[in-house]
Amino acid sequence: MDRKKNIQDEMAGIVRAAKISSNHSALKKFCRRQTFYIPAITLILIVIVPLLFGRLAPTQNNYPKNLLQNEISRQPVGRIVTPSNGASTPREVTITCFTKNVPFDRPFIWAIVDVPSIGLCWPKKPKIKPDGNFQIRFYEGGPNKDFNVSLYAVGYGLNKIIDQWHKNGIFGGLPMIPSKYKLDSITLSLNGA
Repeated sequence: MDRKKNIQDEMAGIVRAAKISSNHSALKKFCRRQTFYIPAITLILIVIVPLLFGRLAPTQNNYPKNLLQNEISRQPVGRIVTPSNGASTPREVTITCFTKNVPFDRPFIWAIVDVPSIGLCWPKKPKIKPDGNFQIRFYEGGPNKDFNVSLYAVGYGLNKIIDQWHKNGIFGGLPMIPSKYKLDSITLSLNGA
């Protein structure tokens, strides 16, 4: 009986060892997979994904400097060259101007006499073609000795309002054009007024 018990104990020990051994090898495989997958996933998340998105996402560093300077220089520009700010002028006013980089959604250029104190303005004919040099003459019949002349680049809606105002021959001014359309402005004084 002792011998039978010893054999049973020995067999139970072998079975236990086999179970432990099989669990141990399964555990080793699991650990090997984990030691491979965890660093691989970490590498992908920390290194590869930012590199991919860093290349795809537009940042200033991805563009050549001259391209950025070209974009900055594409801002609409308009200048009243003569007369200079604060100059004295007769009622027959002549201004020399230029515009460039006028955006397609604001293709109409107007010289406008602004009177901010009363919130009105008087657009002067003719309408000016964008992106070039030009000279315009107009009569200033207002009662003020000092007045502002501004260059505006406006869109189709505001241009239609100004054209209609001219067509109807209204002598009262229009409400001031929003300043976001203003390209340049000078103040002039009338001679002998």
